[in-house]
Amino acid sequence: MSESQHYIDERAPLLSQPSPTVETNKRVANLLSVTTQAGVVLFVVLVWSVLLTTPWSLFSYHPASMTVLVVGATEGMSDKTGGIIPTYTAPEKKKGLRRHAFLQALAYTSAILGFTAITHNKALHDKPHITSVHAHFGVFTFSFLFIQLLFGIVIAYAPSVVGGTPQAKSLWKYHRISGYVLLVLIWATAQLGAHAEFMVDNFPKPKLLWLYWVSLVLVSIGIAKRTDVSKWGVKRQRS
Repeated sequence: MSESQHYIDERAPLLSQPSPTVETNKRVANLLSVTTQAGVVLFVVLVWSVLLTTPWSLFSYHPASMTVLVVGATEGMSDKTGGIIPTYTAPEKKKGLRRHAFLQALAYTSAILGFTAITHNKALHDKPHITSVHAHFGVFTFSFLFIQLLFGIVIAYAPSVVGGTPQAKSLWKYHRISGYVLLVLIWATAQLGAHAEFMVDNFPKPKLLWLYWVSLVLVSIGIAKRTDVSKWGVKRQRS
């Protein structure tokens, strides 16, 4: 062995370097995280492009609040998929849980504000309630969100209600699965709302309405590709 080779070996790190596979996985995870964020930001920008170019009214609080719902629910689910803030140690898991709980509470509060705004607005103008597909989806999603929130609070902060911590932990996978179902409902409702008459008629650039679908595709790819189905109790089959 040459002197130069010996010199390099003596100064080699004691801990092994991350394997190329690990580094590749990290880069892919980061890319998918950016994909999700891009989809969320695009959706918010598109909705607010309407709100900022039309006179503000009581109705405006409905789409404004619902964009906060979309952001909170999506970011909260992104945390739990492990793409944005992976949690490994107990302190990290507690921090991740607090952030998840905050985002979901923000989402539900925003949903209440949005639901109240549209209900009161229709009452003021003597218009019938829940007549569109968007409205029916909205009511169902709002109810689902409430149940999901209670489910999460019980198993995270009041496990004695379901028989104790072990029993509560066994229910996490169901909370996780129903969370994905809820996210699908939220985005479906949001897309229906974005294509409602008011939003379409007042969209600044009608030819760019297709960007709403781009936002949905970006979020779907980002979330789906980072979803760990093993946490649902489903084992991946190895090829």
